[in-house]
Amino acid sequence: MKARLHNWKLEEKADHKWRDPLQLINFEGCFNRISPQLLKYKVYGDWWEIINRLNIRLLVSREHEHILMCLGCESDSPEISFLALPHPSGIAVDQDKRVIYVASTRNPNMIYQFNPIQGFIERKDKNKFREISTAVKNTLVPGKVFFLPGSLYIHDMIFMNRKLYANAVGHNSIIQISEDGGYKYVWWPKCIEKENKPDISDNYLQLNSIAAGKTINNSYFTSSTEKILSTRPGDINFPVNKKGVLFYGKTKEVVCRGLTRPHSARMNEGKVWLNNSGYGEIGFVEKNKFNSFLKLPGWTRGLYFKDDIAFVGTSRVNTRFSNYAPGVDLKSDICAIHAIDIKKCKIIGSIDWPFGSQIFAVEGIDKNYFGGLPMNLLQRKTPENLNHLFYAFKNNRV
Repeated sequence: MKARLHNWKLEEKADHKWRDPLQLINFEGCFNRISPQLLKYKVYGDWWEIINRLNIRLLVSREHEHILMCLGCESDSPEISFLALPHPSGIAVDQDKRVIYVASTRNPNMIYQFNPIQGFIERKDKNKFREISTAVKNTLVPGKVFFLPGSLYIHDMIFMNRKLYANAVGHNSIIQISEDGGYKYVWWPKCIEKENKPDISDNYLQLNSIAAGKTINNSYFTSSTEKILSTRPGDINFPVNKKGVLFYGKTKEVVCRGLTRPHSARMNEGKVWLNNSGYGEIGFVEKNKFNSFLKLPGWTRGLYFKDDIAFVGTSRVNTRFSNYAPGVDLKSDICAIHAIDIKKCKIIGSIDWPFGSQIFAVEGIDKNYFGGLPMNLLQRKTPENLNHLFYAFKNNRV
């Protein structure tokens, strides 16, 4: 009888685990350990007015805090939602298929696929769906998770010709990721080529972003160095100052030098723009030369264009790696996103997380087709609503 009672208690204890839908999504329930301080924010200038006018939401990955955020406006009011994910980095958006991919750069690497809710399955055992349908309209929920080797060290991701590509930084290559989570090497610079194949035995270059053209050959790729050195990019003594480069897809050769830990390359109006992170700059490449456009307060990473506005992330510099940022003032660096009018060359709005650390990616989504994330900072989605949401949601995979 004692054994039966003991077994029943163990079973009851186990039965209460893994009940919360958000625990299942992030495999640990680490959303409960997000410090409220990390979510505190300040806005400056016309930040919310800009977001509302452009009719977008911004997806933001805060890698070291393990938070994916969505910033938007609903009925002219600010809306901030979030979800805990392990070390989120690159974000890729397929606007046509209404699919979003987020890289989780841990070991193993994971890629989360998010889809907006399209409605609810008819159920007699739940009667709350009509009441919450407006509150959770188009909410982004995970539809798939791919597991990949941790050594890939996935950073940036982009869609090109309806196909998903990523920087396999640890393999010095660009990979194409299939719909079932498989991958193949499609590009690498000549400097790490051996017998027409990339040397994937170590991270030699920190090949970390993609400015997507119409094809891989028309695209550009940033890297912290153009050759194999005795030290590696993660080494505290790795030389970075003016050693970064931009590679061109077709030739696999360098087309711009003199960068310092460049990130977030993007094409805009025929030019390659990028963040010269080690100097806290955003700028563009013209005639094989980097032209600094604006200097910002922090390590620049994350870049998204909408009309005449560039959204750029700034991060605090880890003091252990301060030599990676020789041009950043560590006394004034902030964790923020800035809206820059590229016609007037000035910041017109910002959102700042005073207790934040690192921004990785900033991407825009059309708010008519994509909602926010399950957790809402303003508590418009209650735990009860979330339970109903995950119990019977339909998305565009159904």
